[in-house]
Amino acid sequence: MAKLPLATIREVLNIVDSGGNVPDAMRRTQESLIGEIPDEQDEPKGWDAAQELLDAEIAKRGWRIDKESGAYRMALRALAEIAQENLSPPSNHLAWPAS
Repeated sequence: MAKLPLATIREVLNIVDSGGNVPDAMRRTQESLIGEIPDEQDEPKGWDAAQELLDAEIAKRGWRIDKESGAYRMALRALAEIAQENLSPPSNHLAWPAS
């Protein structure tokens, strides 16, 4: 939890100490590291295609994710911005960790 504000560390510990589950604690930690996520009204061009690609990769792996999480939205934003730069989607790189 290095570099997290003390208040966030306390909040995460309270989740765990009060019988909260590990995913809740991880989500809170991750959101504090990612920072402010732009609202959906700020979706970049290519958002739908990025979501289709990301959801397909998630489904292939059988991952359970929260589509409201900051990590999911940041991954969507990154894929959409890659497409805006006319770069190829990193599907080949997404496949690597699953092998």
